[in-house]
Amino acid sequence: MELIGNSERLNATLSEGAELEASGWRVRRADISASDASNARVNVEDHAVVKTDATSSVKVDGTASVERQ
Repeated sequence: MELIGNSERLNATLSEGAELEASGWRVRRADISASDASNARVNVEDHAVVKTDATSSVKVDGTASVERQ
């Protein structure tokens, strides 16, 4: 899925090989969870919380502080 635009908040849970391309969608805060070989790319301005397992990845573009759990 590809998202373009902007908003205040993004909450996403990805699993089973899901892909999220949201580098063109700017958000202030994000909470992203990825598991089971899922991948995401997001653009966050203020703060991002990222949860992944060993098979998944989340790349955070932008100026946000990133809290990895």
